[in-house]
Formats: sequence, C-alpha cells, structure tokens
Amino acid sequence: MGVTIRIERLLQGLQKSMHSHEKEAEASENSFAREDYKCHAQVVLDNFSMHPVQPGINDVLEETTRSHLTGGISERGSPQSSVPLTSADDMDSDGTRLFQDEITKLVKQLGESRARVATLEIQFELLSEEKNRENSEHEYHLKQYEDQIQQLEKQAGIEVAELKQRQSIIECEMPALEEQLKSLKNIICDLNLTETQHISLRFKAQEYLIRELKLKEDLVIQLELENEQQRQKIKELKRSKHELYERIIQDTQESTAVQEQRFQNELRRIQDQAQCDVKTVQKETVEMASRESQALREVRDVVLAQLQKSQTAVQELQAAYEELNLKHNAIQRDMSIKEMDVLNDAKLKAFMFDRLQSLHEETSVNLQRSKIENEALTEKVKVLTDRYYNLELELKTMEEKASVKVHKIPDESSPTIVDTQVFTRERVLIQKLAAAVNVIVQRQLQKMENKCLRLQTTLEAAQQENADNKLMVEENPPEEEKSPFVIRQARIQKRRVTNVLDKMKQDLLKLIAARGNIESLQNILAEKGSKVKDDVMRRFNNLKDLELCSKS
Repeated sequence: MGVTIRIERLLQGLQKSMHSHEKEAEASENSFAREDYKCHAQVVLDNFSMHPVQPGINDVLEETTRSHLTGGISERGSPQSSVPLTSADDMDSDGTRLFQDEITKLVKQLGESRARVATLEIQFELLSEEKNRENSEHEYHLKQYEDQIQQLEKQAGIEVAELKQRQSIIECEMPALEEQLKSLKNIICDLNLTETQHISLRFKAQEYLIRELKLKEDLVIQLELENEQQRQKIKELKRSKHELYERIIQDTQESTAVQEQRFQNELRRIQDQAQCDVKTVQKETVEMASRESQALREVRDVVLAQLQKSQTAVQELQAAYEELNLKHNAIQRDMSIKEMDVLNDAKLKAFMFDRLQSLHEETSVNLQRSKIENEALTEKVKVLTDRYYNLELELKTMEEKASVKVHKIPDESSPTIVDTQVFTRERVLIQKLAAAVNVIVQRQLQKMENKCLRLQTTLEAAQQENADNKLMVEENPPEEEKSPFVIRQARIQKRRVTNVLDKMKQDLLKLIAARGNIESLQNILAEKGSKVKDDVMRRFNNLKDLELCSKS
C-alpha cells in the first residue's frame, strides 16, 4: 500500500510539473517545441504507469524526471538553437531509427530489471511457501502429540476409575465377610466346639482377611505407580513439545533473516543500476528531442508545400466532377424515357399473352364439348350398325327360304310375299338412317374443322400484331446517348417473347392436324400456356429490376 501511494504521488507531481511547463511553453513563441515536450512528457508518464517502481528508488526517479523535464524545456525553449539542415526524409529516417534504438535499449534494461525483481519475488515466495509448509508440518506433529497425551490421560483416568471400583467392591465385600465370621462364630458356639478349634478357626479367618487386604493394597500401590509413570511421560512429552516449538521458531527466524538480508542486497543493487539507467536515459532523451524537433520542423515545411499542391488538385477534381455530374443527369433522363418505352412494350406483351390464354381456354372448352358429342354419336352409330347387321342377317335368311320355294307360283296375297316387302322396306329405312347418321357425323367434323380454322386465324392475327409491334419498334431507332445495355436487354426480351409465341403456334397447328387426340391437345396447351406465362412474368420482373438499377 505504501509503495502504490508513493507511486501515485510521484505521478501526480509529474503531471503538475508537466502542466506548469506547458503554460510556460505557451507563453513562448515556439509552439512546435511545446508539442514535442508534451509527447516526451507523456512517454515518461506512460513508462512510469506501465512499469512498477520499487519503494527504494522513488526519490531518485522523481529527481531525475524533474531534472529531465526542466533540462528539456531549457534546451528546447530557444528557437535559434538548431542543427545543420539536411533533407526532411534523411532527418526523419535518422531520427526515427535512433529513437527506436534508444527505445529498444530502454525496454531491454527495464525488462532485465523487471526480470530480476521477478526472480527475487519468486525466491521470496518459495521461501515463504517452505516456511508455511514447515509450520504446517510442526503444527501437525504438535496436534499428534497432543492427541497422544490426551489418549494417555484418558487411559490413566480409566485405570484409576477401575481401581476405585475394585476398592469399592472390596469395601462392599467386607460386611459380608464380617457376617460370615459372625455366622461361623454362631455355628461354633452351636456346635460346642472346643476353644482351641475356635481359636484356630478365628486365626485362619484373620489370616485370610489379612491376605486379601494385602493383595488389595498391593494392587492399589501398583496402580498408583503406573499412574505416576504416566504423569512423568506426560511431563516429558510437554517438555519435548515446548523444545520443538522453540526450535522451529528459531529456525524460521534465522531463515527469514537470511532471506531479508539477501533481498535487501539485491534491492540495493537494482536501485543503483536503475539510477544509472535513468541518468543515461535522461541524457539520451534530451539529445534525441533536439534532433527530432529539428527534423519535424523540416517535415512540417514539406507537408505545407504538399498541402497547397493537393488543394489545387482538389479544386480541379471538383470542376471535373461537376461536369461529369451534368452528363450523368442527362444520360439518366434519357434512360428513364427508354425504360418507360420498354415497360409499355412489356405491358403490351402481357396483354397479348392474356388474350392468347383466353383463346386457349375457349378452345379447350370447345374441344371438350366436341369430345362429348363425338362419344354420343359413336355410341349411336354402334347401336344402329348392330341393328343394321341383324336386319341384314334376317333378310338373308328370308331370301334363302324364298329361293327354296321358287318352284311354287307366288301369290301376291301370300304371307311370304308380304314378309319380303316388309323386309325390303326395313332395309330401305336402315339405309336412309345410315345416310342420315353419316350426314350428322360429317356436320360434326365440319364444325371441328371450322373451330380449328378459327383458332388458326386468331393465331395468325396475334402473329400479325407481333410483327406490327416489331415494325413500330424498328421505325423508332434509339438515340446515341441512350444506354445500349437497356436497349439490348429489351430487344432480347422481345425476341424471346416472339419465339415463345411462334413455338405456341406450331404446337397448336400440330394439335389441330391431330384432331382425334383431344386429351393430348389439352395437356400440351395447358403446359405451354403456363410456361409462356411464367416466361413473360420473369421478363417483366427483369425489366423492373433494370429500371430500378438505372434510377439508382
């Protein structure tokens, strides 16, 4: 935090000094030197803001930058101090090359110093990590020792509790033993034992009790000794724990002291090197600034001369542009007129297509009606031919029967003669009926031929109108100033429409020649009509797009 605050204060001081020197430069007449100073001051500020500064070299950097700024202003303030004039390109190239070389050197030096600081920081971080790791290991061992001590204390407490429990059990058994003794006494009295026996029994009972008491006392003493040993172990563990903790603290203090000493030595060395680098940079920047200022003045003069030339060239280009704009407006007006003509032609073609489509629909309806009539007539002809053949067979059979009876004298009033007369009359009627049917069929065929001829005449009329339109277009040739591309596109569209109409005419003539196949005629007409309509609409849309493009 302290380093960052000092860096911020240093940057604020640099900015204040820069503003004050700017005001002084504004009072002087050398504006070009003022701009040069601004550029170099900004470069210095950027370098200070980009590269972190160590806390020990802040004062040195502040003094060197302030002396650099004041020295640069004093040297650049005099407008008469100039370098011998050379060409602008040579000075510019030399100045930029020297400036780039100096910048690369400074960048290398700053990179080396930053690399050294980074290595020291890495070493310090590694040492701190080792220290933290050792501390964590010591804490882990201490926790293990504390856990062992707690376990031993728990075991000692458990054993003491067991001893107390045994002692309480013995104390509880004592009244029972006394009662047993009393009972034995009573038994002895009851049995009237001798006094010696009584004494011996009493002595044995006392010995038994004494032996049991000794055993219990030995157990208690043994448990106390074990408890004392456990306490001694706990004291020794605590003492070793304290010694280990003190040894760890001492080692860490020694390692930190060594690392701090190394860090301070390296920091002093870097500070000395940075101070030397800043002094060299100060000298080189002052010299470079003087050279760059002179080169930039010469470049400024060259640029002003080029600016005057470019202004004259711009004026000439503006005059040429206005002239071309007038020509463009005239061509655009002519193009709009031509586009209107093309749109009118397209509308005429669309009208012709609608008319042909209506004729196609009318012919399809008439063909369907004629098909139905032809089917009805064919059915009638079939029925009449069947009757005719049947009657003819019957007539033949009757004639054969009459030829068999020819040797007889015929009587006019006989039934055979009457039958032959009837058959002859029927035969005559059948022949008349067949003639009438043939007449009806011929009339229907004549109607079909008339319809086909009428369709052919309508197609010829449409072709004649198309030819008239072509003549009208050819009589009005385009002007030379109109766009040849739009005229060529319009001619191509007209040629395509006429080709489509010719193809449609040929298809209709073929279909009229083949009158019997009415279904194929209808399908072909529908297919060709849809294709022609799609083609005409596509051409019309293309003409609209051309109109929009020409307007834009």
